[in-house]
Amino acid sequence: MIFAVLVMILAANLFVFVAKPARLGPYYAGLLVSLTVSALVPMEYFLGMERTAQIAGASILAFVPILFASVIFAVSFSRVAEADRAFGANIAGAMFGGLAEYSSMLLGFRYLLFVAVGLYLCSLIGMRFTETRKHRNTENPFG
Repeated sequence: MIFAVLVMILAANLFVFVAKPARLGPYYAGLLVSLTVSALVPMEYFLGMERTAQIAGASILAFVPILFASVIFAVSFSRVAEADRAFGANIAGAMFGGLAEYSSMLLGFRYLLFVAVGLYLCSLIGMRFTETRKHRNTENPFG
């Protein structure tokens, strides 16, 4: 499983290196949709299927959100002026995510994905707020 996560992160970084996405909106949309689908479709859904379909379906359900999140992280990290502060914020976010994981004892693991949706929505709002502020603070050299 760890190998598959690392492969998704590598694939996302290679994609960002080659494609250089300018807008993150489509990746946030893909992330939020894939997390919601993962929360709504139980893994038991794949039981009884042909083995190849079972593995492919469960893998897509589990790893597509990682791909989208990795693209968002890679692009966002490449845009920061102070990488050390951004990395520190990422570590703090990972610690908060670990603490939030304990809510799975109350909600159940499937519904923990809705907590992730909420946190990524907060991330999207924060990114939009930061971009809007940055846009207001820079002058347009073309008039």
